[in-house]
Formats: sequence, C-alpha cells, structure tokens
Amino acid sequence: MIWGEIVRALAGLPSGAKINGAFDLLSRIMSPEGMQRFRGFLRDHPGIPEVQKRKAMLAFLDKYALEDEVDEEVDIAGWSDDYIDLLTDMYDADVERIVNMPNVTFIAP
Repeated sequence: MIWGEIVRALAGLPSGAKINGAFDLLSRIMSPEGMQRFRGFLRDHPGIPEVQKRKAMLAFLDKYALEDEVDEEVDIAGWSDDYIDLLTDMYDADVERIVNMPNVTFIAP
C-alpha cells in the first residue's frame, strides 16, 4: 500500500505523481473486480491524499481481498502464541521509537 509513496519519496517526485507498478502487489492480493472498482474510485477522486488512498485500499481489501493471498499462518517450531505476542509488542515498541526519531519520515499503511 505504500510502495508508490516510497518510490516518489526516493525519487523526489511530488505527492500524487503517477508511478508505474504502484499497485502491482495490491492487484495480486485483490480480486480483479476489486481492482477495477478501486481504479474507478481513484478516477472519481483525482488528487486524493495518500493517507486517504491507503484507507481506500484497506477498505477495498476488506471487501475484495483474495483470502489465499493475504492470510499468513505463523507456524514456527517452538513459537507459542504468547511468544508471538511478545515479539509483536517488541516490534510495536520499536516502531514507536522510529516514528519519534528526528529526521525520519515514517510511512505507515
């Protein structure tokens, strides 16, 4: 969901500049009907801010996601649900520290 924004930031392009392939991953995890509707939404809302575009992607994924492509089962020998929860909490704390670092632009879905 943030690929296009990352490419624009790295290339010094203005927000909203069209990027070829910006929705390649999205099209692999969303049904063709969902992608068609999402692209229609973008045509109907030119210049939509990136934050709103990501919210729209999530909304379309909620309805049109290809379940086999988005469900990820974590099954690692020795990793309990409690351990995975601990790792998740540690990750969230790390992200919070990164977000608050000076001179860092954090792009979140």
